[in-house]
Amino acid sequence: MSIQVAIEDGRGLRLAQIGDIKNVLGELLGRFSGPLAGIDPYGRSMFNRTQIALVVDELERLTQSEDATAEQRAFLSSLLTLARRVGDEPHTYLWFYGD
Repeated sequence: MSIQVAIEDGRGLRLAQIGDIKNVLGELLGRFSGPLAGIDPYGRSMFNRTQIALVVDELERLTQSEDATAEQRAFLSSLLTLARRVGDEPHTYLWFYGD
């Protein structure tokens, strides 16, 4: 299973994306307790600009966790960059596309 993450605008134009080749998100799904706990690993999940502050908080917490490996921290840091961009740019959405 792998989950692709993308920023899209209101017309569905993909502005940025990262792939989860090593299934880091799949490994972390059980550790999410906030909004990211709702990610569907087999479907689509979306967060809008209003919701993204909670996503950013959760990603920051996980990135700083002593339990996270270096590989997980690197991926979460990339994901955090995308999430912050959604918070800064109107009419953008953070999408998670599962297998």
